[in-house]
Amino acid sequence: MPSLDETFAELQTRLVDPDLLNPTQADPFFYFVHEPRETLAVKQKLGYWTAALEKDRWTVERISLSRVLWELVDASGRWEEWLSCEADADQAALNEAIRGVLRDESAMARALEPHLATHRERTVVFLTDAVCLHPYFRARALESALQNRVQVP
Repeated sequence: MPSLDETFAELQTRLVDPDLLNPTQADPFFYFVHEPRETLAVKQKLGYWTAALEKDRWTVERISLSRVLWELVDASGRWEEWLSCEADADQAALNEAIRGVLRDESAMARALEPHLATHRERTVVFLTDAVCLHPYFRARALESALQNRVQVP
C-alpha cells in the first residue's frame, strides 16, 4: 500500500486534470485508502495537505461525515428516546433505527449535496471520518446516492 504522502501526491497529480479522477465518467471521487492504524496520522496531515492545495490555489472544504451523521440523528428527534432504552435495546435493532434515519430520503446525500453539487472552480472537498458510516452503510452507498450530482472533486 502506498504511503500517506504518496497517496496525497497522487491526488495532487489527478487534480491537475480532474477528469483523471473519473476515467469512467463517474463522479470525481478519490478514495484516500489507508490502514486503520494510520487514522491519527491522516488527521494530523490534513492541515498540511490543505495548506499545500491552497498554495496551489485550490479552495479546500472539509466536511466530517461523523458530524453530518450526528446532526441528522439529532434532528430526527429520536436521540433521547434511544438513549433511554439503550440499556435494554438490541444493538442490531438500534443500528437499524439509526440506519433508517440516515437513509430516509437519502438524508446523508441531501446533507452533502449543497457542498458537492454546485460547480466551483478550483475547489476540492475532503469528506473525512468515513469510518463513522459503519455499521449504517458503506461509503460507496453514499457515493451511489450522490451519483451524477457531484460537481467538485
